[in-house]
Amino acid sequence: MSEPVVPTPSERRDGVHRRMAIPVPLVAITPSPTNPRKTFDSARLKELAESIRAHGVLSPITVRQIDPGRFEIAVGERRWRACEIAGVETIPAFVERLSDADVAEMQLVENSQREDVPPLEEGAAYEVLLSRHNHTVESLMAKTGRSRSHIYSRLALGAADQIV
Repeated sequence: MSEPVVPTPSERRDGVHRRMAIPVPLVAITPSPTNPRKTFDSARLKELAESIRAHGVLSPITVRQIDPGRFEIAVGERRWRACEIAGVETIPAFVERLSDADVAEMQLVENSQREDVPPLEEGAAYEVLLSRHNHTVESLMAKTGRSRSHIYSRLALGAADQIV
């Protein structure tokens, strides 16, 4: 199998920032160990796989290159898993140069926009950004659109879970 050509992560045309998705082989992609989402509903993954079979992947995932021809998912693990189920060989992906902090932020925002993220997983994501990536509760509020009390309640759930 040939390695995918990795374009410049983005380009500017007419003063507008545009990202370009390329097809990346599923076998060249690994999930991020830092993704706060640890559980995936198998029935919903199968539904998404059926949709992908019928319509293709409508929204590219975002990956970062970790080795030549090897990529790690920043956001879009659910779509990647559904593509595996659907039996497709490639997935459209934005290949970006991302730091660990960039990935953690993107994962938090992506997952917090979903309603079915377990509160403990959401709290763990907040904790990572606060403790490892120099975020403040205020910066998390700005990035996620969540209230101060929401963030603190999720953090408290994670702390209580560690005590039990």
